[in-house]
Amino acid sequence: MGPRARLGPDWRAGASRRHQSDGQSDGVCEAGRLRAGLGRCYRHPPVAGVLQSDSPPRSPRGWWLIALLSSTACYTSVGVESTEDSTGGTMSGSGMPSDSGGCEGALGCPCGPAGGCDPGLMCSAGSCVNIGSECGNGEIENDEQCDLGPQLDDEGSCKTDCTLAYCGDGFAGPGEGCDDGNLIDHDGCTNACRLPTCGDGTLQDGESCDDGNLIDSDACPGSCAPADCGDGFLWEGRETCDDGNNSSADGCTNACLPASCGDGFRWSGMEECDGDALGGEDCMTMGFDAGTLGCTERCTYNTSGCTNNPSSTGGGTGGSSGTS
Repeated sequence: MGPRARLGPDWRAGASRRHQSDGQSDGVCEAGRLRAGLGRCYRHPPVAGVLQSDSPPRSPRGWWLIALLSSTACYTSVGVESTEDSTGGTMSGSGMPSDSGGCEGALGCPCGPAGGCDPGLMCSAGSCVNIGSECGNGEIENDEQCDLGPQLDDEGSCKTDCTLAYCGDGFAGPGEGCDDGNLIDHDGCTNACRLPTCGDGTLQDGESCDDGNLIDSDACPGSCAPADCGDGFLWEGRETCDDGNNSSADGCTNACLPASCGDGFRWSGMEECDGDALGGEDCMTMGFDAGTLGCTERCTYNTSGCTNNPSSTGGGTGGSSGTS
């Protein structure tokens, strides 16, 4: 049997009537009403809030009412002297338990251990409430896209507003290198939510070109600077060599062609001269008194144009005296 509620002298037999809507709103009794048996809420004239039944109780004194009450019953203090719930817990004059016994986990009562509540209820701010469309309750409801309960994370797959993560939402979610929440593609975070890098196809600050690849043999190599002789990248169809410098004294000229005798560039260590490129030599440095130093077609010095004074005993030292 449920708890007994002792009613005060304000109760009047035969004057009770049930509220048209049972006095409930979402399972909670309205102000001034309480729940008694079968989940119904009643009111009592002339003072609202006293527990009533469909028929007047009978008692020689003070009017007693025996009713089946659930642990979620609503009570008011008017006319109720005391009550004892079915678990043996004592209720105050307000009808609410003086401790959590018999109420813990029920609607409007403190949550049970580990946030437990009766079926159909959820723990919110320490109290058990009806499960509704509330983001974070672990149930996907109404316009929610997801709901992972305590696993909600703005940088996870399901954000704290119960929407799915997407590129451009302002949060760097799974698989994103960045997310600045806009659709500007060249501001340090691309529209694909990736950090800018050469080869992503988007021209960023500091890049002169970006063709969306890292192929070094095309017009825009992996440096994202236009291909040019001397950049160290062999531009296919345009260059025969590229040694990464602008010197023509090595094996690859500054025209990005292999060095060869007759190209007009003196290949240091391989050629004495090449055309007019004499490597800083002249007839005097070659030991002659005067004249013009030349270069043969084999890229050797031609000293035939060099002369000595009649009184000079020197005859020059180096190179060929011929023209071929």
